Amino acid sequence: MNTEGMEKFSAQTTLEFATSYQASRAIYVVAKLDIPDFLKDGRRSASELAIATKTNAEALYRVLRCVAGHGILEEQPERKFGLTSLGKTLCRDAPDSVRAYTIFVHEELYQCWGDIEAAVRTGEPRFEKVIGVPRFALSVRIIKLPLNCYVTFETPCNSMQSLGT
Repeated sequence: MNTEGMEKFSAQTTLEFATSYQASRAIYVVAKLDIPDFLKDGRRSASELAIATKTNAEALYRVLRCVAGHGILEEQPERKFGLTSLGKTLCRDAPDSVRAYTIFVHEELYQCWGDIEAAVRTGEPRFEKVIGVPRFALSVRIIKLPLNCYVTFETPCNSMQSLGT
């Protein structure tokens, strides 16, 4: 890592790095609940989205505000939210959708990082213990994505959709 100019970083920067998992998890929840797809046709209130997703309106509102703070959604008056261009990448049918991959990372790989202290203490890989399959088996699934993501050789499909989420 190039440390030139690092003196401008502060404790605030370190805290932002240390808490970035919160935004990542909130983005995962928004993707998993299909919030961007519910917003494709226009702004909706947190209460409307809670009804559509069968979630708690207050809890969902807090998650939506977190995600809006990172540019995925746009918060409007009266607790309404709209979709940003960044948020569109979490729509199921977006040509550059990362929805399935976001869900995959959080459901399949996130736990390994949550157990990183044990890996560092013992030197033992945690992947198979946490995930339940050898890392190779999951790696093969990921490597095959480019091969499996064509409807025809002329028509690529949404490559992340082929993960099955």
